[in-house]
Amino acid sequence: MKAYPNFDAYLKDQPRANQSVIRALRALVKRAAPTLEEAVKYSNGCWVQGKYPIAYVYAAEDHTQFGFMAGSKLADPKGLLGGNGRFVRHVKLRSVRDIVERDLVALLAQAVALGHPAAKKAPAASAARTKPARRGAAPAATDAEKQLASYFARYEPAIARLGKALRAKLRARLPGLNEIVYLYEKQDVLLVTYSPTVNGYEGLCSLGLHPHEVRLSFGQGAQLSKSDPTKLLKGSGKTVRHVVLRSAADFDRTEIAALMTAALKLAKVRLASGAKGAVISRAETQKRRASRA
Repeated sequence: MKAYPNFDAYLKDQPRANQSVIRALRALVKRAAPTLEEAVKYSNGCWVQGKYPIAYVYAAEDHTQFGFMAGSKLADPKGLLGGNGRFVRHVKLRSVRDIVERDLVALLAQAVALGHPAAKKAPAASAARTKPARRGAAPAATDAEKQLASYFARYEPAIARLGKALRAKLRARLPGLNEIVYLYEKQDVLLVTYSPTVNGYEGLCSLGLHPHEVRLSFGQGAQLSKSDPTKLLKGSGKTVRHVVLRSAADFDRTEIAALMTAALKLAKVRLASGAKGAVISRAETQKRRASRA
């Protein structure tokens, strides 16, 4: 296998036809998964999480592969993934024109959430030194989940309970979408955006906890007027509209269901039953930006 000191050297050594595809994929990953780092492993360009590769590119004679180390576990409603190994799957791209960003970002977001298959096995080595879990004990929460729980705890019990109940309903209604968490401390607002990518601005809708109410917002709400004959949507901004939900049962109302269906159609988002999205907190990033302002 040929050794490369870095991703740039790997890219420069590939055939010209592959280079254009790899450059486009490089830009896509940088936008959609900025936490991944570029590397070269096994003579292929990779994007790693810690020491583990999450995605890779491979330059074949007549195409470029964009692969995922946990590919066999990804929801793939369009049947884009090829390969028959235990874990790895890839998408074949013959030119830049074959890149459909929404589809690839959806796969990438899942891959980032799942991590590398080997990374999940690491804790097993120390299992003998840890206490066995009590029967019926809940699995350990991720850091992002713990952080989100602490944000819910900032609100009055009734608001927090309603927010948690609506979150459960949104997760069930929108399988596979990521939850992007924002905390606006000055306004005392917790926002959980449901997005097919790792970017909140590409979100379908948001759950917002305010001091005295809970809102369901739609990023393209201004375009949903035809699906809102009873004028539930409020707001006067250019794009966003919201509905105030007084109980978890409100989410099951026919009018809300119609808005959700219309929003999915407008955003051209296809859901995959059983898929699991990631919880991605942007709160610390917000704090750092605020401190520099």
